[in-house]
Amino acid sequence: MPTISGRSARVTRENFPGRLWNLVSIRIVDQMGESILDDVLGADNADSTAGVDGDRRLRIDRRRLLQGAAVASAGGAVATLFQGRADAQSANKLEGYANLTSVDPGQTIRFFVTNGLAAGVRSTAAFAIKRVDHPNDVQVHTASVSVEGQVTPANAWAVGCNWNETTSFTVPTSWPTGLYNAYFSEGSTRSCIPFVVKPAVLGAASKILCQVPFTTLQAYNGWGGKCLYEFRSSNKVRSYKVSFDRPHDNPEYGDLYQWVRPFIRFARRRGIEIDYVSTVDLHDKASLLDSYQMFVTVGHDEYWSREMRNNLDRFVRNGGNAAVFSGNTMYWQIRFEPNAAGAVNRVITCYKDWNADPIADPARKTVEWEEFGPSYKRALGTFSQHSSIGLGWERGGVWSGTGPRPANPFVIERPEHWAFAGTGLAKGAQLAGELVGYETDALKWSRVNGVATPTGTDGAPSNFKILGIANLDSWTAVGQKGGEAVMGTFRRNGTVFNVGTVDWAKGLTSPTAEVEKITMNVIEALSRVKTPRERRLQELYQYHAVNADGGWRFVFAPSPFFTQKNTGWIYDGPAFWVYTSPPADVEGVVEIKQYHAVNPDGGWNIRYQLPEVATPEGYVYDGPAFFAHGTAGTGRYPIYLYTAPSAGSFDRVVYSPTPNLGRGWNLEGVAFYAPTPPSRLSD
Repeated sequence: MPTISGRSARVTRENFPGRLWNLVSIRIVDQMGESILDDVLGADNADSTAGVDGDRRLRIDRRRLLQGAAVASAGGAVATLFQGRADAQSANKLEGYANLTSVDPGQTIRFFVTNGLAAGVRSTAAFAIKRVDHPNDVQVHTASVSVEGQVTPANAWAVGCNWNETTSFTVPTSWPTGLYNAYFSEGSTRSCIPFVVKPAVLGAASKILCQVPFTTLQAYNGWGGKCLYEFRSSNKVRSYKVSFDRPHDNPEYGDLYQWVRPFIRFARRRGIEIDYVSTVDLHDKASLLDSYQMFVTVGHDEYWSREMRNNLDRFVRNGGNAAVFSGNTMYWQIRFEPNAAGAVNRVITCYKDWNADPIADPARKTVEWEEFGPSYKRALGTFSQHSSIGLGWERGGVWSGTGPRPANPFVIERPEHWAFAGTGLAKGAQLAGELVGYETDALKWSRVNGVATPTGTDGAPSNFKILGIANLDSWTAVGQKGGEAVMGTFRRNGTVFNVGTVDWAKGLTSPTAEVEKITMNVIEALSRVKTPRERRLQELYQYHAVNADGGWRFVFAPSPFFTQKNTGWIYDGPAFWVYTSPPADVEGVVEIKQYHAVNPDGGWNIRYQLPEVATPEGYVYDGPAFFAHGTAGTGRYPIYLYTAPSAGSFDRVVYSPTPNLGRGWNLEGVAFYAPTPPSRLSD
């Protein structure tokens, strides 16, 4: 790079033999990074002049050169030579990343930005931070920063860029939680780097926590040449690892803002206070959800670690609620790894192939979560994503075509459900708005007495209430993956509501009355803070199996997944309420013990008894089953024990709140007292 000084600068043909002369560009910048002169040398350059020797030369006006505080004498103006017009046009392209996806108020976040120039060559960029808000984003910080050209490793997609730090910023303690964008701009080019500011105290201002899906953003990020998808990777060969330490190939993060921004603006417009975190936070902090009543995810939240799932599952089992305003949710298992500098959770690993993944622990294989469910027959239990969110992608649809996507509305199945309160929707009505996006989730179902009912054969919970179905068979007709989008809800102590589509938030951008009302109903119902008693209330579900003599035997379980793990049992529905553990605000709660006996045909009989009742003859103690009351009182009702003869060694047993069951069942008395249901149901 020649330093420009004196009255003129001469770049001659001798330096660039042959055809390279026609492909040379020159850029001269002052110390502040402002352009003094941009030009392209070559036969088609009308601004260059020919000297007596026939060489084409560029003459630079000395007055323009010296405008920047005597930069010529200080050697601050530099001419940088590039081969190719395309490189000259991209020289000012700003790209960057941050060292964190989320920060606490008072914490420092670091930014790494390149100006696209040669390594070490600096320019000046405007630096601004804006918070996503309604009706427009709010600018909260401005400054100017010096940006330099950076050297990028060949495999930056996997190992990160390892660039020099451009600037750092300490988030003021007064900043509210939310999604923020750091913008670096120069002229017409700019770089957008999103990050989340977490709440200063978890759960202090809101009982709703929304996670921003940064993991899925990186999975699709092809910057540097590769991502986790062949179609967005060089030579159609994907990577098994992707790094957070690199820019995004969509400079405005369109995949994020077409869903998350509309939801945030909706919440702000409706005055709903929400705390925000990134997906990395749910992985990293097991207690993250403990201070909240409701978890929310929006848009396209596809990539989940086992820690993320475990933390959400524990939250719901402990009485927390979840709203999944997302599609293709929780499809791939990932692992997090540190970067080369040791910073944790900066690399995502996802092999997408059981045999290719070298990890020995089968539970950690980075494959589809459905491979842990019944459809794949791997004998790994029923841990498909259905067990966490009710739905899965197996029956969902995918539209990857370039043509217009057909409109496929949800058709209402249960208009009486609380989610539809105030909408005026009737059974069979179509839900207005283009809500069914290019990826959807569903489950396997059949009609039982005219009601759409899950089969459970894909791992979906037996108590899932199907509220709406969008038929996507028209997609199959044009070569896409058809199927369905299903909207519904289920209870697992806490309640999970799932819309089964990526585009639900688009119904909040240009709001339709029905979509906005449903969304408000869900948020109001699931964010209502439960008492300690309510958080520990759990429905017990009844299942039956048929003995060889045709008699029914029963089991009662708090899990809506019993039929998926135990063949031969049929789901009957909710039976009565119990406690998962003794609530701090309720007296007289006792442990109910479970016993079993095995008939000659191998069928089990199950009995539930108070601690002081002797072990029934021939039965084996299994352990604590649940908690209830041993005596009558306010806020409780009796559960009766009935028996009936059996061809086996043991009488059949059933428990019911009905005082006169009849139908051949003999009343033995009150077994225990169940707690009354919560005043408001949210399933």
